[in-house]
Amino acid sequence: MANLKNIRSQIKSVTSIQKVTKAMKMVAAAKLRKSQENMEKARPYSKRIKDLIASLINDVDRNLLPLLKTPNEISSYGFVVITGDRGLAGSFNTNIIKTVEKEIEKIGKNNAYLFCIGKKGFEHFNKRNYNILNHYQDFWGDLNYNDAIKIGLDVTNAYISNQIDTVSIVYNYFKNT
Repeated sequence: MANLKNIRSQIKSVTSIQKVTKAMKMVAAAKLRKSQENMEKARPYSKRIKDLIASLINDVDRNLLPLLKTPNEISSYGFVVITGDRGLAGSFNTNIIKTVEKEIEKIGKNNAYLFCIGKKGFEHFNKRNYNILNHYQDFWGDLNYNDAIKIGLDVTNAYISNQIDTVSIVYNYFKNT
């Protein structure tokens, strides 16, 4: 039977763990709030650019830009799969992976080519021998414009060189916590 000294020691230990957990929760909440604010600030710009491109695209001669060509037949599909580098995020990565797998199931595994942004998506599809054209890990820690340009160039080069006929981007859209 546990004596009083052991019980007091365990109570102290549990209390200490509770304090550490509370501090970690506060730090995580502050980080989430900062990320959420930054993302909310970018939304109007993103929407405006999307609207601008949509209004201009009809006036452009598609023969002038190789990116605007429409293939006669679609036989190879490109997927940009955006996941996280870490797990333990509930269904954050799982939902993306399931969506991509459903789409690939419709068209056939041999007709799908992946660009994996994030470690979790890459690990999943690499283990299952999917066609991965390129992958980008540790992308989120030091997010910068040059990395985004490199990814964009890789995808557009695959399209222009007829390696893929169409591109779909699969990602999570943040609504609220």
